[in-house]
Amino acid sequence: ASSVNPNPKTSIVHYARITLVIGLVMILSIGTNAQKDPIKWKKVNDEEINLKKTSLDTNANAVVLCDYGSLEIPDYEPMKMTRHVRIKILKKEGFDEANISIPYYADFYYDNIDVDAQTLNINKRGRVDREKVRNSDIFKGELNEYYNEVRFTFPKVEVGSILEYKYTLITNNYAIPQEWLFGNELPTLYSEFRVYVGNQVDMRVLLQGQRLMTKYQLIGKTNRWYLTDLKPIKEMPYCPNPRDYANKLKIQIAGYYAQSESYSYNGNIEFKKVLTTWDKLAKHIWDKYGYKDLYARDRRVSDKVDQIVKGASNERDKIKRLFNYVRDNYVWDDYFSIATDKSIRDFLNGTELSKGEFNLFLTHLLQNAGFEAGPVIISTKSHGSVSKKWPMLRQFDHVLAGVKLGNETLLMDASEKGQPYNLLPLEDINKRGYWIAKEGSHWVSIEPNKDSQIYALTNLDYTKMEKLNGHTACTFKSYDAVEYRKKLRASDSDREFIKQYILPDLIEVKLDSFSIINRNSPEKPLSVKANFHSRNSLAGKEIMVLEPFNESYFKNPFVAEERDLPVDLRYTRRQSYIFNVKIPDNHQLENPPKPSRVKLPGKKAQLFHVMSQLGNDIQLRLDMNINDPFFSTHEYPALKTFFEEYIAATRKPLLIKKKQPSSGG
Repeated sequence: ASSVNPNPKTSIVHYARITLVIGLVMILSIGTNAQKDPIKWKKVNDEEINLKKTSLDTNANAVVLCDYGSLEIPDYEPMKMTRHVRIKILKKEGFDEANISIPYYADFYYDNIDVDAQTLNINKRGRVDREKVRNSDIFKGELNEYYNEVRFTFPKVEVGSILEYKYTLITNNYAIPQEWLFGNELPTLYSEFRVYVGNQVDMRVLLQGQRLMTKYQLIGKTNRWYLTDLKPIKEMPYCPNPRDYANKLKIQIAGYYAQSESYSYNGNIEFKKVLTTWDKLAKHIWDKYGYKDLYARDRRVSDKVDQIVKGASNERDKIKRLFNYVRDNYVWDDYFSIATDKSIRDFLNGTELSKGEFNLFLTHLLQNAGFEAGPVIISTKSHGSVSKKWPMLRQFDHVLAGVKLGNETLLMDASEKGQPYNLLPLEDINKRGYWIAKEGSHWVSIEPNKDSQIYALTNLDYTKMEKLNGHTACTFKSYDAVEYRKKLRASDSDREFIKQYILPDLIEVKLDSFSIINRNSPEKPLSVKANFHSRNSLAGKEIMVLEPFNESYFKNPFVAEERDLPVDLRYTRRQSYIFNVKIPDNHQLENPPKPSRVKLPGKKAQLFHVMSQLGNDIQLRLDMNINDPFFSTHEYPALKTFFEEYIAATRKPLLIKKKQPSSGG
């Protein structure tokens, strides 16, 4: 919770709708720093000492008092990144903030990091007691294939403690973008970042986030950015990656002058380009990541392909069979990678693959089957958005299989069990991917291409007083079919699945018979039919209240009055629920619910609820369509109201009352 890049997998994220590139003229040169640092080691003020809670989050267990960083990029010398963080513990539940992890990129370049840390407690005399973290209690180690980390724990932590640490990182690796996140999982009172750059350095700056852009997009030359009173960056329902929308500054060195490696060069100084092009990046991936060798034609693979596609009815059927073969015959080895060092023999004889290798092998099978296919590198939702402005490999964490079928481009991910060939997992849908080829690499769009649908029809017959007879039929398509198949697989039995997710919420309901269609055909709709009966609630009663919708299923995910992050429902939705109710001749419907229609601006969402009656037959219908799954923070109040109306429609009961005998004269 307290490091610059708490999760390396989400450290490089951009959001195209709210980004702004700032020219080189905005950066001041080294030596222009006339401002004092906002924080000094060990020096705390009365306001920090007396702080008990913050209005940014009244339930916060801790608060960041100050987070200050600076980056120096001098001429002909290594870069130096410094950071100074001060945190106050507000509650015992905040003691976990005393455990600090500082990830930093480390490879064959020279990297050196120095850390100081101390706990500051106020004693009974009002003085500051300082407890330093000993060097022997600061541990360095490997975090993953890209990052090392420094770990330590503050000593003598109590409610009211101020935890303070600072570090300096020196590196020669100019290629890795430097990033500053304004705020983190804790409320932050003050966050500042400064940059000092030499005259021989060509640098790019990218801003993200509404507050940061609003404050600085009209400012001219600056090397200092700061924000105050930052709310915590928290996970929220239907926001796959909150850091895609956080206030963030990212710096990339495009090139710099350095000592020439050739002594014949005049002056022994030359310009070294750091920021590459997308074409050069694609060539590097093709040559160095196992793609070139993997996509050579191979007789063993061709023989395997012939086996798999034998009997296929058409080209699409061949693609589906090859996809299903990879999906169903290999298991994930718990590794993420867009590269492979496996040989063809390894793929043919092995059973375990990394996430990316599923699709690299699938691409190879497709190519050997005669299709125009290629690997498409992507950034998953949890990894963050991709910016076309930065040809950086670290923006990507996964690879898909792409194949051309007529005028259609199919993108597939065989690494997800139960996933159909023609539907990407939601984690993969992140606007765009980059198709890697020996020549002609290019961008491809990654958007949901199918409406997700639920259609449910339920018939309830109350005419036989001894029992209620019922029938229900549900059809699920696209992502709803994927979700309900997961529920089906996770259920103890088919009957339990149907009782929990399919049958209406009735008293003592008994399942008589059922059928599940296309259970094991994930590319097709999932259909479930069931016949059931239960005790007739009308028997012997003057009044019955029928609530056809299962209250436990229909819940409003948007209950917060305000929302700091947009809503991303991920895909368009069509839901239709129909209830046909037949009542006895001696009963009637009292106070029928009024119809309701709701439509959001631009028809982004529509709701239709109506009841009709013909004799003893009553029909209740509820339709809900989401035509655009993305809603900005400004649109949130309208979306919240829409779902309130939706839930209210499911709570409208049918009041069925026994007719009173007419008085005869």
